[in-house]
This record gives sequence, structure tokens and C-alpha cells, in this order.
Amino acid sequence: MSVIMTFRVAGDPDKLEKLAAENQDLVRGISDRAQEHGLIAHRFYGSDGQIMVIDEWPDPASFQQFFEQERSTIEQMIGPGRDGRAGGHLLAEARDPGRGRLGVDAPSQP
Repeated sequence: MSVIMTFRVAGDPDKLEKLAAENQDLVRGISDRAQEHGLIAHRFYGSDGQIMVIDEWPDPASFQQFFEQERSTIEQMIGPGRDGRAGGHLLAEARDPGRGRLGVDAPSQP
């Protein structure tokens, strides 16, 4: 079963969007490496000085391996977390048998 990872940090969402637009190769590289580690789904959200990332990963180890490899690059882009370092939180297994991947209805079985 997959796991959901949330990451929340104080930051300027507009600044992050501008930085991503100006550094498309860097963002594409992070995305490619995340997919190589098994990333299933990824979303950024932001408002009122907050940035939140919600990912779906096949297992905790896949996320941890990716994050440790990319920690410094991620911190450069969105800043450090509450304790002075960026960090993620694995919330729960995605166990709903009536759904496929994160928020996507699974097709009916014949």
C-alpha cells in the first residue's frame, strides 16, 4: 500500500512559482529523480505565506531515499522547515479499496 507525505513550510508561494519558472531544468531534474524513486502523485499548494506539498509514494523508504538525496536542493527552493530544516511527514497508508491512486477513482472491476 502507498503512503501519503505532507510537507508544510512558511514561504511565499508567488516567489516559489517565479523561482520554478526561472529554473525549469532544476525543477524537471527534481521531478525526474522523484519519479525514479517511485513517486506516484505530487501537488504543490500555497497561500497566505504557506507552502504545502502533498505526495503519494509507494512506501516510506522510497520517499526517505529521495528526500535525503534532494534535501539541500529542496531547502534552497522552499526554505527550511519549522526546526530550521525542511522535512516531510508520512501521514497514512492509502488503503481505500474503492479508489486507485491519490484522489482518483479506480475503474470498476468486471
